[in-house]
Amino acid sequence: MFRRLFFALVLIYAVALILFLLIRWRVGEPTPVALVNRFLPLILMPSLVLLPLCLLGRRVRLALLLVPAVWLFGADYGPLFLPNADPPVDAPRLVLATYNIGARTTLIEPLIDTMRAVDADIIALQEVSQQAATQIETGLAELYPYMALHPHESMFLGYGLLSKYPITDDYAYPTETDRLRLQRTQVDYEGVPVTLFNFHAQPVTESWRSPDVMVRRRQVWQLLDEADNVSAARILLGDFNLNEQSDDYAAITAGYHDAFYEAGWGMGFTNPVWVDLEQPPASRDLLGMVPPHRRIDFVFYDSRWQAARAETWPQSGGSDHLPLIVELAFTG
Repeated sequence: MFRRLFFALVLIYAVALILFLLIRWRVGEPTPVALVNRFLPLILMPSLVLLPLCLLGRRVRLALLLVPAVWLFGADYGPLFLPNADPPVDAPRLVLATYNIGARTTLIEPLIDTMRAVDADIIALQEVSQQAATQIETGLAELYPYMALHPHESMFLGYGLLSKYPITDDYAYPTETDRLRLQRTQVDYEGVPVTLFNFHAQPVTESWRSPDVMVRRRQVWQLLDEADNVSAARILLGDFNLNEQSDDYAAITAGYHDAFYEAGWGMGFTNPVWVDLEQPPASRDLLGMVPPHRRIDFVFYDSRWQAARAETWPQSGGSDHLPLIVELAFTG
């Protein structure tokens, strides 16, 4: 009885996945598809176990129904478990980090300790509150002599950049349209001008509005339009609130490289880390059992760079995001 029920559930799972993939192929990524895309990596993972179980159970036709899911997972995530090409040894290196600090207004010192431990050359921050900006300015001034912080009274709209290299230009885009959170900063990297776009996209779902993927899409389009107007070496980094299943990710990677995809290992999940939040959504004991399961923080770069290393930092410092650290080699 249990065996028949198990394979019946596998059949439902396989058919539902095939139908979803066919719909996505036909209609693209409207909001309902985007809601599923957010969790598609996790949805695909069981197929890696179910297909061999079906073969062991001599359910060959059922195993064939699982092939599309296994193939998609292997095509999209298989390279993350393979060795990466090394950049030229003599190429200068720039270490960057992107870190959504979780709109904290208290217990900011653990966030600062995390930034100090990461010790990247440049750190892009999202969700910077007024309180966090004040403590970062005093607590990290010696390590990061150049700062461009734009805190906001609505702490979810704040952002900023910390740099060991001179900041030669900085512009914070107005937030009035679609709550755009975008910062364009130019640094002098050993005599080379480098333009960084610190970006924080609107998520598809938020508690105060109905789900809408088009808000994020318009923001991604504006980011790419602004980056296209820059002739200097470019790096786009931040909390993009999307994953590699999204059409918006495809639009970005049509012109830029994903550093973790090129030089990371594993799934690279950075969110959510709920256990140390100021106001956790459930008991901390329960939340501590839920590991990060979404990769939404990214560093993208243009053809003048090559990724040498990409990894997530093991501690969140009290944020709901893990920092993403990337080492880029400047190949010109």
